[in-house]
Amino acid sequence: MIRQSIGLYKAQGIVLRSMRLGEADRIVTVYTSTHGRVRGVAKGVRRTKSRFGARLDAFTHVDLVLYKGRSDLDVITQADILVRPKRLREDYASFCAASAMADAVDRTTPERERNVRLFMLLRSGLEALEAGAADPALLAYAFLAKMASTSGLHPTLNFCVECGSPNRIAFSHDRGGAVCGRCVHRNDPKTAVELLDEWTALLDAEWDTLRTRELANGGRRELGGLVLNFVQWHTESRLRAFGVLPVRP
Repeated sequence: MIRQSIGLYKAQGIVLRSMRLGEADRIVTVYTSTHGRVRGVAKGVRRTKSRFGARLDAFTHVDLVLYKGRSDLDVITQADILVRPKRLREDYASFCAASAMADAVDRTTPERERNVRLFMLLRSGLEALEAGAADPALLAYAFLAKMASTSGLHPTLNFCVECGSPNRIAFSHDRGGAVCGRCVHRNDPKTAVELLDEWTALLDAEWDTLRTRELANGGRRELGGLVLNFVQWHTESRLRAFGVLPVRP
């Protein structure tokens, strides 16, 4: 067993969420660049005169000083804002998309496991939302697809995962890729080739390109369902925040 060191340490991270603790405290979950997902107690943060104020709001990029004791929860002793997004709190669609990104990281990552690539992906995804997106929900699904790929869940999309045939008619969650008519199983959801190619585009495109990308509501819903079910199947997680992404008018 690896023993956790005790004492003060510094970490830069992005606030994923917080929950009430007692009358004045909060438990804050932060995804850091050096320590992965960390949970810490911010004491007195809900008091009017709290020195933390709004520094630990969701999606805020912060510089922290924490104390690691013998508890599973660290104590946040200092918090300084590096970036505090404005659009993500004022625009409902962007807020929902950012919440989905944060929820995916919170529910699928182990505590205290460093993953710099995932931290950078989360930061760049939130920055793209903050800059403004034609379809914020599509950016959330793009983040989910990229996150899964970064974590080793990279689907086979351009040919049948079983036999290599280019004639794709469905997607197999358990086998991790597209399947042809000969290899399809009864429970594999049928899907159009165009949607599988859109999934590839989500993986390959840069954020500036994705910010201007749009899909019709039906196509986005079907593509989002494919990506979401694939990730949930392999991570054994329930990513509820994706279920409340608003439909674009």
